[in-house]
Amino acid sequence: MFGLLSIIASAIDAALLQPIAATIETIAAAVYYFFAVSWLIGYCLVQTAGFIWKLLCDGFQLATIVGIECRLYYVELRNVICDVYDYIYHGTGDGIQLADNISRGIGLFVSNLLIGLGNLTLWLLMLVPYTVLALLDYVILLLEHLGHYLLGIGTYILLNIFRLSIGIAVLLVLYMFRRYVYLCVLMLFYKLHSQLSQTWQWAWMFLERKCSWLLHKFEVNEATHTASSRSDCCVVCIERKRNIVLLPCRHLCLCKECSQQLHRYEGGNRCPMCRDYVESVLPIYS
Repeated sequence: MFGLLSIIASAIDAALLQPIAATIETIAAAVYYFFAVSWLIGYCLVQTAGFIWKLLCDGFQLATIVGIECRLYYVELRNVICDVYDYIYHGTGDGIQLADNISRGIGLFVSNLLIGLGNLTLWLLMLVPYTVLALLDYVILLLEHLGHYLLGIGTYILLNIFRLSIGIAVLLVLYMFRRYVYLCVLMLFYKLHSQLSQTWQWAWMFLERKCSWLLHKFEVNEATHTASSRSDCCVVCIERKRNIVLLPCRHLCLCKECSQQLHRYEGGNRCPMCRDYVESVLPIYS
């Protein structure tokens, strides 16, 4: 029997569960890879665009600085050339002062040129290491995110596989022991029904006893009140005089005619006042 069940379970697993699991895993892997590749491409595009934009900004700043320096050099060179031209064209003036001015202009131009070249070299030396470090940081951050993402995907896949295996195992166990489970459920419902029935029956009996006790007390009180108000009349017909004592309770409460019909009343041979059984009657003549 167990061999047949295992064969049927294997056939169901091979024909239904494995294709479904393979399809689900394929779809999940495709979705995961799609989102992973999309995220990686978007992250690379954003980082590349930011890096290119930063390079463009740095290049624009460098070009602006170079343009300003070149303009300054051009203005100084133009001034020097204009001074030389004026000196050659006019041929008059203080030559020594002009030579001094020209030498100062050339010296200032050369000093500014050297200072500009030094600033440019220093800026390049500061820019290249910073760029290399930024690239290394981006690469390390990308690898770290990729590792965390792959680890999360692997953990999620393993967790889903574990849950799926647990569900399949529970289904197989329930299928193999379905008769036992059915009997256990029926037994549980039967016990619950029995307990509810016993509880309801006990409650009903308790209520019935309480109601009977209250009715008995009410009847006894009413009979006592009637007896006190009409002490000489029969408690049943309330017409004839009492002349029969009921034993063993010794209540003088009936007439002869009612005592002869006592067994026909509701409750049988019971005293109408205390509801005890009547064993014999004693007539009294007055």
